[in-house]
Amino acid sequence: MNNEEFKQIWNPWIGSKYENSEFRLMLIGESHYTIDKNGNFDNESYQSFLNNENTTIDIIKRLDNGENWRIFSNTYKALFGNDKFIISEFWSKVGFYNLIQRPMKLMSERPNQEDFKNYLKVAINMIENFQTKPTHLIFLGNSSERYFNSSINENLKFTLIKDNKEKIGRYWAIHKTIKYDNNIINVFFIKHPSSYFSWAKWNSYLNVIEPNFSTLKA
Repeated sequence: MNNEEFKQIWNPWIGSKYENSEFRLMLIGESHYTIDKNGNFDNESYQSFLNNENTTIDIIKRLDNGENWRIFSNTYKALFGNDKFIISEFWSKVGFYNLIQRPMKLMSERPNQEDFKNYLKVAINMIENFQTKPTHLIFLGNSSERYFNSSINENLKFTLIKDNKEKIGRYWAIHKTIKYDNNIINVFFIKHPSSYFSWAKWNSYLNVIEPNFSTLKA
């Protein structure tokens, strides 16, 4: 895949209250999977995902209608310490974007390093084009973090002003701050919130740095 083929095909979810809020969190997921209920590749879903620019939006709407996946349940717990709140209220206040803009065909499939490197640049360009910038980004998975600083530096319109990391168990927790004009954006990279995710430890980490996360479920 050449660089011209790394492009945004799915619109981000933007909650109805997001743009008018002073605290604007955008979650950055990693991958969408096109598998059936038995875990097998579903070509019909694959083609649908490729041809539907609202794939990500439709997935968040399914959450709002009562469906759930472990990644989202663990994300809620990492932010709030539990998943007992009004889901629709939360999603009305936040944004969500899927980093890797091509569907995975099996649960065992992982994006490659070229995916992380190039789709991260696509995501940064998207954020640049937002009229209302997020105040906070949380990457749900830290595989793209190694390319973040160079991507910010290449963009020229963003400036990296802080870059901290600490260990949460065996995994690195990373907190960066970037600036775009007068906009300050706090950027977090956390372990992918799927299997073996110690949400209580990540909840402590996130809420010590940013207590305002708790306001998103009120």
